[in-house]
Amino acid sequence: CVSNLMCPYCNVLIGIDYFAELLAVYEDLHMALIAFNAGPARAYNGWFAVGKYESDYSREVVAIAARIGG
Repeated sequence: CVSNLMCPYCNVLIGIDYFAELLAVYEDLHMALIAFNAGPARAYNGWFAVGKYESDYSREVVAIAARIGG
């Protein structure tokens, strides 16, 4: 299952696992979300290099999670 990204169930499992790894590395929800969305290299060279640790994407994901009880 973990190798079939076309399977919705497998894709979600892989995404959750990858995000958990990013969250363990960054230890910050917004930073992990930025790295998940943009990729770690782009996050380092973009947002984090200029001292930005939130993005429109990360704020929107956090807001949605709050609305659905996450």
